[in-house]
Amino acid sequence: MFSYKHPSAAELEHDFLWRTTRDLPGRGKIGIFNRSYYEEVLIVRVHPEILHREGLPEAPHDKNVVWHDRYRSITNLERHLHENGTRIIKFFLHLSKEEQRKRASSRGSTKKTRTGNSVQQTLPREDSGSST
Repeated sequence: MFSYKHPSAAELEHDFLWRTTRDLPGRGKIGIFNRSYYEEVLIVRVHPEILHREGLPEAPHDKNVVWHDRYRSITNLERHLHENGTRIIKFFLHLSKEEQRKRASSRGSTKKTRTGNSVQQTLPREDSGSST
């Protein structure tokens, strides 16, 4: 399993797809990515300072060009992987705020966010058998 957070200095020296493609499993293997290159079209839009730190050779005047190009790059990468035997399955796990609260309180390990809401910390846990 691979989890991606803020890009490191070394990762910022490469294109936005580099850090996830280096972690791709070999054919016939399963890899799980907690977040991935999709963060680059979601989080970076909200935090444009990340885009500035990427050191792109020429920053386009129209930011929509950046996002269009990134989506195209993602599509091309996934097409390439598929053509070479890799199968990609995407899913989004959504937990309601109530379920997040229940899980956090059952563990007893919570922290406060900037908004003061309680959220669960990322800790290993046993499967509760709940599918929500």
